[in-house]
Amino acid sequence: ATHAQWPFERRVQVFRGLCEAVAYAHEQGYVHRDIKPANVMIGPHGEVLLMDWGIARQVQGEGDLPERGIQGEDRDEIAGDARASVVAHARSVALAAESLGVAEQGLSLARQRLEAGLASQLEVRDASLKLTQAELSLLQARIDHAVARADLSRALGGAL
Repeated sequence: ATHAQWPFERRVQVFRGLCEAVAYAHEQGYVHRDIKPANVMIGPHGEVLLMDWGIARQVQGEGDLPERGIQGEDRDEIAGDARASVVAHARSVALAAESLGVAEQGLSLARQRLEAGLASQLEVRDASLKLTQAELSLLQARIDHAVARADLSRALGGAL
């Protein structure tokens, strides 16, 4: 489906369905570990399905996390790597937010060109698709940043 076939309200419904699926998995003690647009499907009745659980892990409690048993220099190295990952993902979020702004401007310009008779519906649809891609990229960057922060928290023993 293209962006034009998915109004904003429906995209929000799909995202909410995805969040509900992830929340349910977490309640059951599972972490998906590979959430991306390619792993989100819409069922025949409009239900949101989170696919590809191949690298999912079951986590029963905080004591099950292997990072808890790491000590000394190894722990410091892991924490340093986790800090670097948080910084890198924060930069990715900033870049994705900038890209979203550019995509919003592109769609606005395409609509103005269409109204002035200087563009076609295809140009507007293309700009709309680019906006959706930018929205999804920003969402993925935010998720990656949150995961990196959680990894850092675990590496530091649960405290940021």
